[in-house]
Amino acid sequence: MRDGFARISHPRGAGEVLSIAYVPTWDLGGFVMRMIGVGHVFGFGCALLAAACSGDIGGSDNDTSADGLTRQCAASDTVKGIDVSKWQGDIDWTKAASDGIAFAFTRVSYGTSSNDSKFGRNWAGAGSAGLYRGAYQYFRAGQDAAEQANKVVDAVGVLGNGDLPVVLDIEEADDQSSATVLSKIREWLLIVEAGTGKTPIIYTGGYFWNSLKGGTEFAKYPLWIANYGASCPKMASGFSKWSFWQYSDEGSVSGISGDVDLDVFNGSLKDLAALAGPTGESAVVVAGLLNLREGSGTSHPIITQMECGSELTILEHDEWGWARVRYGATEGWCNESYLIPKSEFDAYVCY
Repeated sequence: MRDGFARISHPRGAGEVLSIAYVPTWDLGGFVMRMIGVGHVFGFGCALLAAACSGDIGGSDNDTSADGLTRQCAASDTVKGIDVSKWQGDIDWTKAASDGIAFAFTRVSYGTSSNDSKFGRNWAGAGSAGLYRGAYQYFRAGQDAAEQANKVVDAVGVLGNGDLPVVLDIEEADDQSSATVLSKIREWLLIVEAGTGKTPIIYTGGYFWNSLKGGTEFAKYPLWIANYGASCPKMASGFSKWSFWQYSDEGSVSGISGDVDLDVFNGSLKDLAALAGPTGESAVVVAGLLNLREGSGTSHPIITQMECGSELTILEHDEWGWARVRYGATEGWCNESYLIPKSEFDAYVCY
């Protein structure tokens, strides 16, 4: 059962605050704060399912194949999942979950041309069965990017706890130039992130993506790579790692008639839970000054500092205890140990 926040009564993580309850830390200067009463800090928690596996997908080495594409194996644990559309018919999601499936992506539409007739059933069914659920759209580069993006946002709304980020499925250029395709991808990603509250995932294949020559511009987006019949998938250029891998289109899963696409998540169930964690929570800083950084971790440059009592919105959690937040008009990352729900801020006094 996913129960939202795990509550702890002490700070965790590496020194991003001068002092909380007079516990010395580092990397900040400024005011000292003390706690009055009992406070809590943010930390996403979930019950671990029986779907995690270690080393069941992928080989032991990363290498560069003869075609120049680099293979990258899973870091350690992987988690089993599937992706579906109307072609899988009516799915028994309880049976799929009992077969070790922990997550599922279901198609919203084929561009603007047609809505997937099974999306509503699959979206609700996967969630009811306790799976982490996600939505994807087959993107048509020859169609209007904003219209496609808004179709997805209308279908899923603001994503909540247990919802994976929406996926841009980009597989063909529709006779558009690379510059046009990349521009439309960029537009779609911005609209969907703003509308759903989570950074979208990019699904693609190495050969096609590399032909677009997008560089590292899209490196911040989680990569879902397609590569069948391989021990480790071939990477798309510009990304440092893959988050999901579609490794077969001929899978067999309980509750589904016929073939289904098989996928793995590159990480543990805890990591997957973080990616599907709650977003849009209103939070308050409970540190004298808290750094807002360009990325997750103290190695990233500081954008600004937020005073105790500052309000912000949490957009994303990662597995290392950091949160991507919106502070005013600025987005960045901070150590979520020093954030509390807005409703609980009256338990603190800042000095």
